[in-house]
Amino acid sequence: MKFYTNGGIDKLDADKLFGKVDIQIKIEEINGSSSVDRNNGTYIAGYRVWNEAKTEVVFEPNDLGVKYRFDYKPLNAYVHNAFVKNVATLSNPVYWLTNGEGANIINSSKVVSNNYFDASSLAEGSYQLEIFAEDTRDNKSNKYFPISITDPKPEAPLIYALLNNDGKRGVTVKWKTNNESDVAGYRLYYSENSELSDWQIAADELQLTNEINEYTIFSPTEYKVPTTNQIYFYKLTAVDIAGQESNAGDVYACSDYIDGTELQKALIVNAFQKTNKNDEIESHNFVATYFAGLSSTDSIVISSASHKVFLDDTHDISLQDYDLVIWFTGSSKNFVATIQVKEMSNLALYLVEGGTLFMSGSKIGFDLDERMSASTDTLFYHNYLKAKFVYLGDTTMIPAIGLNNTVFDGVTLNFGQVSEEKYPDDIDPIYGSEILLNYNSKRNDGTFRNAGIGYKGKFGTGSIDGAVVYISFPLETVGSLAEQQNFIKSMLQYFGMITGVEREFESLPREFNLSQNYPNPFNPSTTIKYSLPSIVGNGHAHSTTNVALKIYDILGREVATLVNKEQKPGNYELNFNASNLTSGVYFARLASGSFNKTISMLLIK
Repeated sequence: MKFYTNGGIDKLDADKLFGKVDIQIKIEEINGSSSVDRNNGTYIAGYRVWNEAKTEVVFEPNDLGVKYRFDYKPLNAYVHNAFVKNVATLSNPVYWLTNGEGANIINSSKVVSNNYFDASSLAEGSYQLEIFAEDTRDNKSNKYFPISITDPKPEAPLIYALLNNDGKRGVTVKWKTNNESDVAGYRLYYSENSELSDWQIAADELQLTNEINEYTIFSPTEYKVPTTNQIYFYKLTAVDIAGQESNAGDVYACSDYIDGTELQKALIVNAFQKTNKNDEIESHNFVATYFAGLSSTDSIVISSASHKVFLDDTHDISLQDYDLVIWFTGSSKNFVATIQVKEMSNLALYLVEGGTLFMSGSKIGFDLDERMSASTDTLFYHNYLKAKFVYLGDTTMIPAIGLNNTVFDGVTLNFGQVSEEKYPDDIDPIYGSEILLNYNSKRNDGTFRNAGIGYKGKFGTGSIDGAVVYISFPLETVGSLAEQQNFIKSMLQYFGMITGVEREFESLPREFNLSQNYPNPFNPSTTIKYSLPSIVGNGHAHSTTNVALKIYDILGREVATLVNKEQKPGNYELNFNASNLTSGVYFARLASGSFNKTISMLLIK
């Protein structure tokens, strides 16, 4: 006997049954010692569940537990719902004992529908599973098997998309509903800080029920835990009817503007492959990394999505709605498809219709152009990423460096720092593309290996110019946000989405600071300087931040508020006039998010 999740997908342990369970069992009639005497003479087969002491039946399927009574053979289309395909034979009778609606319905319809034992209908604990059988001569047999039912917390849910659809403060979350039958709903969390900590609830399972897969909130002031701050980062969990909460999946991000309706729109697509329990990464924050680099321009409304939304065809998300698509993928494994056919179709159409694409990831060229599991792989790689695979590299190729006399001059990307990157691709330009970045490594002919290409022009049968920048390593593994931002602003300039003047965020401060006032001592005025960074905490950029600069006396009483509002990153200077205060020691305190700093000042009149 074996246990599987419904549909015979994943094997379960007898002492850890949960959810919808399929029972697979061999029932053999034995009339002698030779193989011909061991045959499928079973006439009746069924099951029921008893309490551990076998004093009470706690679950019994229809028809007193009789699943099969073979007065008739099921229709050919349903035979393998009764007998296990590629396993059962006349001398090896193996059954799916949980399928069908009971012997009476099966005999009248000759249909064995998909069915299951719902372990979640019973309380956690130990039970006895009785399997019984009978032949046509009224010979009967049964056997008890000890089983245990557990109630694990739900699997982490998948966010399909996190969208800023209104260019303002609204956020729409789309998700894939979990397969577990006992999931009641979902919780959407947000973080106010770029360290991605101190998560608060935006919406709970009473709003995000298991009956829906999309929800819109128009302002952070409407969250379950409301806030007036700008919010960028979100994650989703599932909650079952017992109140158990799953782990969260990947972190997603979108812009939050007072009014960004006139700005360009970008979509970050998460196609990263290492997101299951068999790999070293179960969930990640890489969308937040790309958001940090892109949001530094403060001139693009950003949304994010999973690549699976384009594979499952469950939502009406179109790449054509965005001025820029950032797509990151790649894998360290040899036989993982980095870009699937449906994704290629969406990306190709986007470029044909004049779209602007940035692609990043490891082993894309090796997968599509070298391994080439299908002819469409190479056609897409050559004609739409405009690249040709040359060599599967290694860690000696780090860093990637922008070419002189291009907008990428001065760009350096030390990748492989956030997570190890063993296999960057060496690539060549093809069909009109150009080299934009080199690796710190040379080919046998003495030329540098190529790390990135770019192309601007028409794709396929298109009549509108599109553009692509493709780097053959994962940008999200670059540890320095300054390096990422320098690359992204060069990329945006290459695409013509910003000008050189709009790249002034390079000179913005990189950390908070409150400088000592001057003069000090003072009478009655003094100058106070402070800095607000474009990088906050864990490397995530904010377009504005809440700032409070207040003055306190020696007893801790507030005597003046100099600033209490949202401000953009930059260096600030203001004058404090203390003509209405008496001589003494005063304190200026700057607070923004988790940062605070206090300086002492001496007023002498």
